[in-house]
Amino acid sequence: MGPQHGPYSVKLDSGQASTYNATASVPLYGVTLYYADNLGDGQHQLVVTNLPATNGQELGIDYALVSSIRSISSPLDRVLCSFPNRLILSSGNSSTTTTSPGVAR
Repeated sequence: MGPQHGPYSVKLDSGQASTYNATASVPLYGVTLYYADNLGDGQHQLVVTNLPATNGQELGIDYALVSSIRSISSPLDRVLCSFPNRLILSSGNSSTTTTSPGVAR
């Protein structure tokens, strides 16, 4: 998020698109841009669209975290199981990435 960013929309599966705003007076990192959970089994389609309000506004996505935990084998899995089948889009400068079973970053 920052002054060079603007509005964007997110549409999940066949649902209605929702509009968000990534404009901030100073750059902000590590901000969740979209979150969904309890998506259910199967494939899902996520469409993120940049909707610049002024010429040159952009949308930056640092990473997407998609998890689907089926079994509990570690303490971290127990925590993630409270949010099964979730999706998080985030902006930011992530210099290190950690993974655990069932988590893709």
